[in-house]
Amino acid sequence: MDYFKDLLKDTGYESLALEELELSRDEHYWLITIGYTKSGTIILGSSTRMYKLFKIDAESGEVVSMKIRIVP
Repeated sequence: MDYFKDLLKDTGYESLALEELELSRDEHYWLITIGYTKSGTIILGSSTRMYKLFKIDAESGEVVSMKIRIVP
């Protein structure tokens, strides 16, 4: 969460939440999905939820990658 907040501090977001947490099959990485709403995107009482998928080295805790996660 701290990595996300630091990386996107200038973009404006609300309702930050841990959505999913999974250990990879080989147990080398944590796959973490963080959901959020961009500030100012609430339209007619609904909001557009966005997601980022982080791949984190299970041993060192270093972020290896961040991807946009599209939820159908």
